[in-house]
Amino acid sequence: MLGLNLIERAATAGYVTAILELVKLLENGTADIVPDLRRAYRLLAGAITDHSDMKLHEAYLSFVERNQPLSTLLDS
Repeated sequence: MLGLNLIERAATAGYVTAILELVKLLENGTADIVPDLRRAYRLLAGAITDHSDMKLHEAYLSFVERNQPLSTLLDS
């Protein structure tokens, strides 16, 4: 869990690679992490608002395409 904690802190600091890695972990899950598509979506949506990085935009579009319909990811 220390590794996840470090990735989360780096993602919070705005490191694009950490954001993308955290989204991958949240989307796919691991032995210790239950997948959380809503959290992954919120993380990506927030990141593209804060950063104008092409990798983030590509990851966002790809994520949305893979997880249709988008309404299931939105908070009610």
